[in-house]
Amino acid sequence: MMLTEEQAREKWCPFARVADKPDGPVAGANRWPGHAFANHSCCIASDCMAWWWGAKESPPVGAYPGKRGYCGLAGKPEAAE
Repeated sequence: MMLTEEQAREKWCPFARVADKPDGPVAGANRWPGHAFANHSCCIASDCMAWWWGAKESPPVGAYPGKRGYCGLAGKPEAAE
């Protein structure tokens, strides 16, 4: 799925991890409904090493104008070609 960075930052990332204690190890899970961890487990878009920018400029869509990209770990979407 091709997304702007703003859209991507609203999506949950299965690879994000949050420390469960200030001095503790990284939590094994990152998606506990109603828990504060859920708010810190979103995509970080171009700040992530797996982020890829789409090859083509995408037209603005609704409230999300701008260049689009995708998570390289999820595979290349057809629209990115």
